[in-house]
Amino acid sequence: MPLSALFLAQDNGATVCGLDRDEQAVAHARSMLESLGVTGVHLLHRDIERFAELDGYDLVVLAALVGETAPVKRRIVRSLGRHMAPGAHLVVRSAHAMRTLLYPPMAIEDFDPFELLALIHPYGEVINSVAIARLPDRPVR
Repeated sequence: MPLSALFLAQDNGATVCGLDRDEQAVAHARSMLESLGVTGVHLLHRDIERFAELDGYDLVVLAALVGETAPVKRRIVRSLGRHMAPGAHLVVRSAHAMRTLLYPPMAIEDFDPFELLALIHPYGEVINSVAIARLPDRPVR
């Protein structure tokens, strides 16, 4: 379910482009958004590590289930750093403590080449941690 895309579009009036490497997941998400009458969300069947057209986006949100393990998630973040525009922001949903049984965690060093601006771990009913990072205005290695 494209919940992040749905809420960004509905609550903020943003135009959102969602990517998923699973074609069936994209089809189900499109059907759900259509049933709800949601506009402003465009879904593409793409692999984020092979999607180089990210320099036109101000914000990229990486869902908690993107990258099944911490090393894969770290590799994806590095790929985003090569393709996003300097100054763009990255929001990563992750987990901590016992919640890592459900979602792979991310450590501060996993955000290279991004500058980590905030790392928020919930202590209530919310499951996902959230990290906010920014790609510096310097060239990325």
